Amino acid sequence: MEFGKVSKYAFLSLVACAAIGLNVASATARIYTATIDSDGNVLSQNPNWVSKVEHVVHQNYFANYQVEFNKRTFNKAPGYCSVSLADTRSADDIYYGQARLGAAPKQSGLSVVTQLAGKPGAWVDSSQSFMLMCVQ
Repeated sequence: MEFGKVSKYAFLSLVACAAIGLNVASATARIYTATIDSDGNVLSQNPNWVSKVEHVVHQNYFANYQVEFNKRTFNKAPGYCSVSLADTRSADDIYYGQARLGAAPKQSGLSVVTQLAGKPGAWVDSSQSFMLMCVQ
């Protein structure tokens, strides 16, 4: 067999092994989900990974939720987290409601900020229910 063909097959074998390795690595990723109501109560979670939620309202501006993780859930900060609103109490919640992460997630927890951006007139409480997902 020629050297060129051997190196070609070696390269293809290396690519195949790398693809298998990446596939195995992605299969070990763990997905964590939780639904939290506008008062900061955990309605559901899978697995049991949220230990506490502290809810603070900044009137006419935003609401902040400090989500604390169970101590043994993450051995380092989650690789990816996302938040999405779940409130449909009124049309204002649907049209003006926003949720975002307050900062990059840490091993101990994260911050979620909700607000009614662009809503005309004054409002007192911008607390919103939301769904949270993190991947490790």
